Amino acid sequence: MTYTDPKGTKNFFGTGVRVENIGIGTLVTVTLEMTIDTGGTDFSVLIPGIELADAKSKQAFSTDGVTTVFKGPDSIPRSPAQTYEFVAMTGTAESVIIPQTASAKSA
Repeated sequence: MTYTDPKGTKNFFGTGVRVENIGIGTLVTVTLEMTIDTGGTDFSVLIPGIELADAKSKQAFSTDGVTTVFKGPDSIPRSPAQTYEFVAMTGTAESVIIPQTASAKSA
């Protein structure tokens, strides 16, 4: 996943991307900032479940992203523990062909 905001661009891979399938789609979350003592920032986006008519179809959609700032044990002031900022987002769903790579076999 690639995240871009006015501060710059961050790329996330593997366990850095948390994915949860929920009834209305897929919730994808990444941690943008994290400290042991003062908290951090997560970004989540809901990717709606979309079924395309065929492999050549495209579907525009709207969704929301949520930036969550959470406090740690040494944060001052201590409340609120979390704040949320909603971000209106748009996208296009389309079929993508991912080429498979050959794996080496040992004898």
